[in-house]
Amino acid sequence: FFTVQVAAACPQACAFCPYPVVAGDPRNLRGEMPVERFDELLGRIEAFARDAHVAISLWGEPALHGDVAGLVRAAGRHPGISLLVETSGVGGRPGVLERIAADAASAPTWIVSLDAATAPVYERLRGAGFAEAAATAEELLRLFPATTHVQAVRMRENEDDLEAFWRDWKARTGRVIVQKYDDFAGT
Repeated sequence: FFTVQVAAACPQACAFCPYPVVAGDPRNLRGEMPVERFDELLGRIEAFARDAHVAISLWGEPALHGDVAGLVRAAGRHPGISLLVETSGVGGRPGVLERIAADAASAPTWIVSLDAATAPVYERLRGAGFAEAAATAEELLRLFPATTHVQAVRMRENEDDLEAFWRDWKARTGRVIVQKYDDFAGT
């Protein structure tokens, strides 16, 4: 399993994420990995581990990369690579997911990190974007029904909202993840 940060920026500064502590406000960051460099890196990963999972998320938001479809196409050129895209569902460009669905040699696995069932809880945890994130999750479920998951990190701040999250998304898909909170060594 390899995690590769392809974009520095994130559209949100989540209350529970250590990224702002490490890098400053992620909404102000710039920079992305060129598709050619990502393709080269995938070749090296594939040579090292013939059956590898590569996640393009780390802390930056993959949807903010200028050529997300190119990243997915690059992964499709490497048969030993399974691509995982973990996204906030916020900040994507119109039509990109449809292009990925039409072009992808193999569909990536998608995880949409929602963390809440309601806008007020979402905004306390992640900031603005609840409607966009939920709409992105719905679009991914439509385009990639077998490889899309929705996720919530379980923590005190969303405990009362978590059951509603689970029931609502479980009714739409069997692919619901409740992730254990990680305090990143106390940060």
